[in-house]
Amino acid sequence: MMRTYEDVDVDIKQLVRDMNSNSLTRREYETADDILDELYQERERLWLKAMEDGENCYL
Repeated sequence: MMRTYEDVDVDIKQLVRDMNSNSLTRREYETADDILDELYQERERLWLKAMEDGENCYL
């Protein structure tokens, strides 16, 4: 199943909540931060794709 912009956005918000509410070790926090970077990049790619698709039809 293809992930959507909204799916990735939900994952980002959940990860940020977890990072803020949990007592993470430095290593855990750095790992979570790396994952967060990847999610932001994925969300941006999906957004750009949606904009390209939107040129052909209305969302």
